[in-house]
Amino acid sequence: MPIELDNLIMVTYLFAPSAASGTIRLLGFARHLPKFGWRTTVVAPPEMPWEPVDRDLLQRVPATTRIYETPYPRHASEVLRWAWPNGIWLPRAWSASRRALSETAPRAVLTSGPPHWVHTLGWYLKRWHGLPWVADFRDPWISDGKSQPTWEPSWPRFWERRDFKHADLILANAPQACACYQSAYPEYAHKVMTLTNGFDPENFPETLPKTDAILPLHVMHAGELYCGRNPAGFFDALNMLRAESGVHRFRTTFFGRTTGGGIDLAKETQARGLEASVQYGRQVAYRDSLQEMSSADILLLLDSRGRRIGVPAKLYEYMGTGRAILAMAEDYSDTALILRESGLPCRVVPLNDPVRIAQALRELAAEIVSPNATQPTLTKFTREHLTGQLANLLRERVLKQAQG
Repeated sequence: MPIELDNLIMVTYLFAPSAASGTIRLLGFARHLPKFGWRTTVVAPPEMPWEPVDRDLLQRVPATTRIYETPYPRHASEVLRWAWPNGIWLPRAWSASRRALSETAPRAVLTSGPPHWVHTLGWYLKRWHGLPWVADFRDPWISDGKSQPTWEPSWPRFWERRDFKHADLILANAPQACACYQSAYPEYAHKVMTLTNGFDPENFPETLPKTDAILPLHVMHAGELYCGRNPAGFFDALNMLRAESGVHRFRTTFFGRTTGGGIDLAKETQARGLEASVQYGRQVAYRDSLQEMSSADILLLLDSRGRRIGVPAKLYEYMGTGRAILAMAEDYSDTALILRESGLPCRVVPLNDPVRIAQALRELAAEIVSPNATQPTLTKFTREHLTGQLANLLRERVLKQAQG
């Protein structure tokens, strides 16, 4: 006889077939929770107006998962009725969540943001239906470790405090994000836990270590450029290295949307005469992007200037390839801490320091062909391992607390 699984309802703005980075975390939970005694019911829009769509992701949703597709409103009259943009989806999601409750009998609810207004539904589902509630913060909301004006965030801060007060468990996706939340709400610090993102090893082809430095080495960046993640300093470093040797030692490929955040890659590359060695602007499916990452020599990671709390979601997919990683990020950031913990060949350098970026490229080029190079064990960062931790937290912290 099949084992009866407990049901977890997940409410989120991002789930397959949306190809937004936040989708992959929730999809990982849905895929692996059945191994640990849980099935999932998902309330989510089939797509968000401003996010890419990858219908291949639907093939990764397990048969045990039931999805309540709840379209995001697009009509102008619906938008204008609400004071905050992402709130326009909440009434539909509330109706779908209540229908899911009556039809699937969940034991607990997990809400995942951003957008963080989704957590108001977790509060309502706990208050009116008695469901134990997990609030998953993939990125900070108001408590982000930075000073805030006293008037602008008052309403979101009210709801954030209410979320921390009433949620049975708060998940942070990076260590310093967890510490930030605990510092902001010390009275609820015992409820805040770190559960990072991860990767699925089976998604990646087997890759062999390089044995020689065939030039040019291939540097690759996957995903959208936004939030000031301008690779201008990296381009300057490529110019410096070309001036040293008279040849292009590296060729670079950007996969994904590169038009956000006011960045004009064509202009940046043309200004430096790098058209022959830099390619960009092609959107590829999630599955294909993993194949491309695995074929690169060095993977380029761009984080936002000044950000120390949280990490770009693609970091874990990069780690899954086992390839060298050049991270343009802040020292003592979550990105730097996790990369160094991974044991992979990596360098962390400032976003706009061409001299250090060039030196990092030289060092990585030498390191990846070293005969002493070894592949680290990354089991703790696999989605299966991390979802097992979530399952334990659901049973040992959330359900026991609700019953006690």
